[in-house]
Amino acid sequence: MSLDPPTLDDRTFDDLLADARKLLPAYTDEWTDHNVHDPGITVLELLAWLTETYGYQLDQITDDHVRKYLRLLGETPTPPRPARVDLSLSPSALADGAVVPNETTVRAAVGGTTVGFETARSVAVTDAELAHVVVDHRRGRTDNTTANREDTMHFLGFGPRAERGATLNLGFAGDPFAGDVLDVAFDFHDADLPPVGAHRDETGTFRPTVELQWEYLTDAGRWFDDDAWDPLSPATDDAGDPVDTTDRFYRGGHVRLSAPDPADWAAVDRLGRVFDSPSGRYWLRCRVVAGGYEIPPVFDAVRVNSVPAVHQRTVGPVDAASADAAVLVRAERRLGAVGGESAVPASVGDAGARPRPTDETRTTDLPGQAFLLPDAPVLDATIHVREPGDPPVQWTEVGDLDASGPTDNHYVREATTGVIRFGDGVTGRVPPAGSEVVASRYVAGGGVAGNVSQEAQWSLVTDSPVADEVAVSTLGPAAGGTDAESVDDALVRIRRGLLDTSRAVTGEDYRELARSTPGVRVARATATTHEVPGPGDCDPVTAVRVVVVPHSTLPESTPPEPSAGLLDAVDAHLQRHRLLTDRVSVAGPTYAGVRVAVGVELDEGFTAEGRIAAVETVLDDFLDPLTGFDGEGWPFGRPVYRAELYEQIAGVAGIDCVRNLSVSADGARVTDEGTVVIDPTALVYSAGHDVTVLTDDADCRRRR
Repeated sequence: MSLDPPTLDDRTFDDLLADARKLLPAYTDEWTDHNVHDPGITVLELLAWLTETYGYQLDQITDDHVRKYLRLLGETPTPPRPARVDLSLSPSALADGAVVPNETTVRAAVGGTTVGFETARSVAVTDAELAHVVVDHRRGRTDNTTANREDTMHFLGFGPRAERGATLNLGFAGDPFAGDVLDVAFDFHDADLPPVGAHRDETGTFRPTVELQWEYLTDAGRWFDDDAWDPLSPATDDAGDPVDTTDRFYRGGHVRLSAPDPADWAAVDRLGRVFDSPSGRYWLRCRVVAGGYEIPPVFDAVRVNSVPAVHQRTVGPVDAASADAAVLVRAERRLGAVGGESAVPASVGDAGARPRPTDETRTTDLPGQAFLLPDAPVLDATIHVREPGDPPVQWTEVGDLDASGPTDNHYVREATTGVIRFGDGVTGRVPPAGSEVVASRYVAGGGVAGNVSQEAQWSLVTDSPVADEVAVSTLGPAAGGTDAESVDDALVRIRRGLLDTSRAVTGEDYRELARSTPGVRVARATATTHEVPGPGDCDPVTAVRVVVVPHSTLPESTPPEPSAGLLDAVDAHLQRHRLLTDRVSVAGPTYAGVRVAVGVELDEGFTAEGRIAAVETVLDDFLDPLTGFDGEGWPFGRPVYRAELYEQIAGVAGIDCVRNLSVSADGARVTDEGTVVIDPTALVYSAGHDVTVLTDDADCRRRR
């Protein structure tokens, strides 16, 4: 079988030489002899030959070479990603209180084909209806039951400020703790928010400092009294941490609650009626113990019997020594492969071509052996090598074998093809001859095949009789599944990523890195330098202070303050990217609350009430720390000039003239000319204004 020659440059030696000869008159008039006996032409022939040779060599660069180059840069093509979907379970009375385990198979039937998913966590199902959703806060009480049921509505989870003492109250028509736990899912409304910060593939370190307490009602007749509510413990995971994937309502997720003590729960009086409910309710609530939300939580819905599912299938874990472990088979040997038994070059994973298996399940003593997992793509795997008569030995997965020694039990997993490749005895150990390669656990799935529509028919697949008693529906289409990234696409992505800031050198670098802190929403940042005491008796040294302003949806009269958790996350991100000798600290801004007192006269046809509101709105917008001034937020350290305030008010429709304008400020100095002077890292905000409509327009007429 012949090998196809590589695709070379279109220009041959003769073409290159002819092109070079054509350029000679453009560079020199003295060179008139272009025949082959001329020494200059001989040099051109040599250069043309070298150019043709280099072109041939460059054409031999394969995806394998490019991938190796990318790995030297610390990058790799993105592996396949599985689609995700949120499922809603509707149990019957028989299934009430049952727990659907994690990794339970769920099938989606679409047009005669079946796509396999599995649950991403366990969920306790309950037939108790969530009948009431009530928000109680300092400024009032709101029944959001209707908003919780409507797909097109959303609501504030703890009111507009989410202050200490605000509560989210859930009333159930029936005992929600039919089992030992209750899972409550929260759909976070983030459609109106900017995206969460991201920087390459780094993970965030944000840890919320907001404190919440779950409680249950002990006496429905005293629903409004705090002492009628007892603490309710959240369930914990194996590490002893509360099961809360919402990060205390900074994002969507679920919370798992443990049932109260049976004796206490049985004594709860549920005969009282709250909000004219037709019957007694079991009430649970979440109370804000310590506030600090930059963005008060907004929910699309609070639901029970909801569980996320992922387009994947988990096999195992099982004992690698048992017959249940998946025994891998060798991949076919390909012609031209280097290293004897090597079946699959690394580039096959990008191309998506899964090699054919052989009938051989045992290893040989040849280098570069490749084995196939039963399914592909493969998102994760645990591989053992099982020698005859010896217990299985778990081998370690690595990205490549370049740094592996001849005795290192290392292998490479190709996600797209499901290929397991071993070393050649120089880089990576060759498995002992006659051994079996087994997978005690692997996870197969991912790709665009998992992006199924909402119209798919869903069902649980489990040996438990509970599966027949639970109806499955989806709250939306399954989405997010992607195939493996090609090498060409990876090159494009990485070239673009080279423009991203990776090291903090200048002030703009610090600002950009602060704004891109993973896991948080930083709206603005600035960086300044200041002197700090040096070590011991040394002279003072220069340090960097980064001031960050979080994105905030709090009312305009409340300036956006970063929480301690947000500051810690930004600080950790900057510490990772600062220069070795830089001293960096992170803080929130100082604020000056600006108040304007002004009298205005109106044009005919305008009402006083409407123009007062319009003037207050234009002042609030102009002084806003996030969107004020020119739309990018009030500049750090910029003074507020009285003349600019005058201009803003005079530009309001219906304002005839502006009189008696005065300015005051909290936390800043006001000059005799009415200028508010603030610190270099300070911002301003509207602290309320006094706008008066004047009826005596003599001065306005005189000016006209």
